[in-house]
Formats: sequence, C-alpha cells, structure tokens
Amino acid sequence: MQTTKLAKWRLKTITQQAFFSQEAFKFKDDNKMLSWTVHSYGGVEELQFGGSRVPIISKPDDVLVKVKAASVNPIDAYMLGGYGKTSLQVLRNFEIEFPLILGRDFSGSVIGKGHAVSEINIGDEVYGFVPIHKQGTFADIAVASKCHVYSTCSNDAMRLVTSLGTDLAFDRNDPDFVRNVQSEGKYHVILDACNMGIENLPAGWQYESFVTLNSPLLVNNDKYGLFGGMLRSIGNLLNTNRSKICSGKTLRWGYFVPSRRGFEFIHTLICQEKIRPVIQQIFPFNELPSAIKTLTEGHARGKIVLNNTT
Repeated sequence: MQTTKLAKWRLKTITQQAFFSQEAFKFKDDNKMLSWTVHSYGGVEELQFGGSRVPIISKPDDVLVKVKAASVNPIDAYMLGGYGKTSLQVLRNFEIEFPLILGRDFSGSVIGKGHAVSEINIGDEVYGFVPIHKQGTFADIAVASKCHVYSTCSNDAMRLVTSLGTDLAFDRNDPDFVRNVQSEGKYHVILDACNMGIENLPAGWQYESFVTLNSPLLVNNDKYGLFGGMLRSIGNLLNTNRSKICSGKTLRWGYFVPSRRGFEFIHTLICQEKIRPVIQQIFPFNELPSAIKTLTEGHARGKIVLNNTT
C-alpha cells in the first residue's frame, strides 16, 4: 500500500501540469491534457473546458502530478473576476497572463520528476499546494494545541463546528451574540476570514490583534496601479493602527504564503488525527462552473471538491 506523502518540491509545476486538468491519454497527442482555462476575466462563463499542453519537467526539482482531487477555494472565484491581477503579474515576472488555470490545492499521484527529487517516487500518492501567483492547489484550517479557539457560526453549523474541536462556538444569530463574545474576552487574536472588517467590530470587544485575510492591497493595486496602490494600502494600515495602538490593539493583514515547515506541521496534525478535513460536496471534474457557483453562494460547511478519477 502506498502512503500519502507531502509534495515538497516545485509545486508550481504540479499545478501547471495538473490542476483542474485530466491526464494526457485522453488525447491521441501525448502532450495534451484536458483542463479548465480562463482566457479573460469575468464570471463562470469565462471557464473553457478543452485541451491544453502538458508542461515539461524543465528543472531538477520539478515534480509532475496527476491530480485525482482538488478543492475550489474563494480565491479561485476572486481571481476568475480579475482580483489581484496587477500584483500577481508582477509575481509572475510579467509572463503571459492567459490562459490561466485556477486552483490552489490538490491530491494525486506522481507521474514524473526531476533528477534532484529523491524523497518522492513515481507512483507515490501526494498532496500539496502552490503559491497564489502560480497555476495551482492546497489549504485547510488547523487548530493547534495550547490555544483556546472560539468560533462564530450560524445555528445550523454549531454541531459541526464544535465537533471539530473549538472550545466554544457562538451563534451569530443569537440576539445576545455581541454580549456573549464580549464576555469571553480578552482575545489574543481575532481572525477575520469572512471580510467582516475591523471597522465593523463591536466597540466592547477586547483583543490584541485583528488579523484579516481580506486586505485591500490587491484591490488597491488593481485600482490605482502597483505604486499608487501600495502607498494607499500602507497609509490605510498605518492610520488604522495609529488609532488603535493606544488601546493595545493592532490590525494585521494575513496572506497565504507557501511554507514547507508549516505544511509539514499540518501534515503531522492530520496523521495524528488532530485535524479532520471536512468535505461539503464533491463535483465531477467537468462540472467546475457548478462548483464555483456553489462556493460563491456562501454558507460553506466544508471543502468543495472536484473529483478527477472518473
């Protein structure tokens, strides 16, 4: 039996070759695969299903993976609409922008590798992720030990959230929601994963750091250009922190950054069954538009996954 391993090498190649795509034997041309590509920004109608070329292994630490399953994340829907295009093109070193293959995380099997890759073999089952500016795939939420974790959710999600290990779940539809959250403070960190915004926090909530995953940086760069957007974003961040720092509060922006050490830590927690991945719905590979529509409706109860094995 093969064990699942971490995909630790050049994951940009994995996603360029595999994510939202099916392997090449579907075509008479062995250099082709089926894939979902975007040729201009917009809605799900911009997704095109068809053949694209399988990238070659060009560097010694490249790994080529046949994706068996991949999840659809909010960033995919945002990027489909052009979110962050200015900043991401800089990170891509101004390579050709289109066609674009979306996706952040994956699981699959290794079908090729460079000569410098020794810990992963052909046929190994692996999972991994890639940077936001690459064509790619991986992400989930972890609860680490020695932390007290409190969550907010709607009433119908309370049982699921508590089963995942949170110390306390607050029903956001409860008339006493604001007071209940306030009574459990002070909080070391408030993580905003739903774009609530620090300006909308109730005044009575006590915390040290407010971390948002929806900073205005990429939007500002798209609107005002790279230089103007960065200046505007830095100004906003400094002004907000200046008004909060006297009360011991700070605003921080969180970004997805690939980290081998962090990924290995999460992998260990999964192996120890301290993380339980939750899947809301599985779509066939050829139903990506439906998967993205489900994602954008909100109220997710787990990952939305594409099955690429049928």
